[in-house]
Amino acid sequence: MYRLTGFIKNVGHSYIVNGNKVIFINLTGDLKYVNIQNIESEFLIEEGIVTFLEKFKNGLIYTKNKNSFISIADKLQKFDSVAINVYDELVMFNAISQEKEKFILLYKNEVLKWALNFKNGSKRLLTEKYFLTTSYLNNLELNAIDNENGDLIWSFDFLQFPTWLDYDGSEKPTELQKLLGVYEDGLYISLTSGKILVLDVITGKQVALLINDKNKDQGYFNGHFSKVLELDEKSGMLIQLFNDRFTTINLKTYEVIERTVQEMSDQKLYNKDNFVFDDEYIYFTEKYNKKIGAFNRSTLKLDWLTSLHQENLMNIQDEPYGRQLKLHDNRLYVLDSHNTLHIFEKDIRKNGLIS
Repeated sequence: MYRLTGFIKNVGHSYIVNGNKVIFINLTGDLKYVNIQNIESEFLIEEGIVTFLEKFKNGLIYTKNKNSFISIADKLQKFDSVAINVYDELVMFNAISQEKEKFILLYKNEVLKWALNFKNGSKRLLTEKYFLTTSYLNNLELNAIDNENGDLIWSFDFLQFPTWLDYDGSEKPTELQKLLGVYEDGLYISLTSGKILVLDVITGKQVALLINDKNKDQGYFNGHFSKVLELDEKSGMLIQLFNDRFTTINLKTYEVIERTVQEMSDQKLYNKDNFVFDDEYIYFTEKYNKKIGAFNRSTLKLDWLTSLHQENLMNIQDEPYGRQLKLHDNRLYVLDSHNTLHIFEKDIRKNGLIS
């Protein structure tokens, strides 16, 4: 289905793909890039400890020493603040005043729209119309800020939900686990209790609380959705590939369908990590058997399965596993546990992929 065309070593926590360039932070914090057609040669963009990297328009934005830089073509613009989220032409920054007060700033097309005295949390989502963020050091409160004027338009308190029992019988508070995204006017939120909360993104009012009524044989986790869950806006579904089960949630009807992937079950493949997807496939990384695979969403079959082999390894325990996956055009990028970025290319000459 895919063939390995090259790899880049010493890739750190962040990388982006921009056209035929792979731009990455290496293990010492330097910002570099390589051309995919000539992957052996690396070029330095910025030396030093770069902590943030995202694609922005047809360029990039990165942060170093509490300053951020937008690089587009030959233009480099500096900001005395730290970028935290990017969406199309919007960039959200954190800044600290001389009086040590914390602010968030929204820029549109590199021009400041507004600044708000506000401490954001670690769970954040920047959309076309709203900045959604937990409160500072508090995953029990979610806030929605209007991108147009910086007004705080609603807050949602998760303390209204009961506690839940973990596998060891301990009671845990229901907190926000992941902001899955916005579909039409619905904001979809994964909760630590294994449920999916749907809020009206305009008003902040609860629309639905979804449970996995097909998941009935998981003991303490009966009725749970796993954290391995993604929003597929094009199909209007939430999708999940967890262990050997493929689960979909129809966002019009909230119907849950759960199916066992027999090939994964037979080969004892149990996906527990995040995945990437397109219209046809879910691409996953299986840590325990050190595999990368492509699951066909229509046929429910595995169309491709491979390993990230490296030379001079003594046994399978030394083999790398995939840590992070990205799709771009006809290429699949896999960052492994040895900090090597593998580049697989789809064989577009055939109606399918080759290994």
